[in-house]
Amino acid sequence: LAKGRPFAFLDHNLRCGDSLLGIHRLDQLTTLKMNPDDGRRQYRLFGGNVEAAVAEAIDIRGRMRSVYIRDINDVETVASMDVEARKKLRAVQLLADAMIGEALLSNGNATALDSALESLVIQAGELLDGNEKIESTIARRARVGLSVDLPEGRSPRKPFHWPLEFAEVFAWTRSGFDSMLGNPPFMGGLRITELLGESYNAFLRSEEH
Repeated sequence: LAKGRPFAFLDHNLRCGDSLLGIHRLDQLTTLKMNPDDGRRQYRLFGGNVEAAVAEAIDIRGRMRSVYIRDINDVETVASMDVEARKKLRAVQLLADAMIGEALLSNGNATALDSALESLVIQAGELLDGNEKIESTIARRARVGLSVDLPEGRSPRKPFHWPLEFAEVFAWTRSGFDSMLGNPPFMGGLRITELLGESYNAFLRSEEH
């Protein structure tokens, strides 16, 4: 829809991805733990970079809402601001993708996941400090993790990180949205494994999720 048409007033709120596959709390990234409340919480040095990037994106999106659309110039202004806000979160979203990739690779093994995330800490710090070389390394790591046991013919997994996609909502309240309307995919465990992979099913059943 975005091709060949002007930026519309709701475009900056349109999001795509797997709503069940991703982080659901920002402190999962600042601690690099799927379950920050497990008694071993440790705020990482790069946590401030994560929070700063999110705050900058929220500020830009706040200014977007104040733009009154009167003509094409206003539309272009809002579109430009939307691109800027997304750029602020690019490295943070990449780290979140890599984190979920490691969760899939662990296939429900909490010890293996903790070890993998610890190995990601140094790379994460470099990424959020602006090291462009490490960006490709983490992107490759994310692709490998997100592709694990992906059934043949299925589309690549695309995580949906709620506190990043709708950062301003989670800034107002830790729990995010008050309510949601949808059509839940009622699918049994065996069917999930068949269509989406064993590691995906393990992710949904894990205590960290």
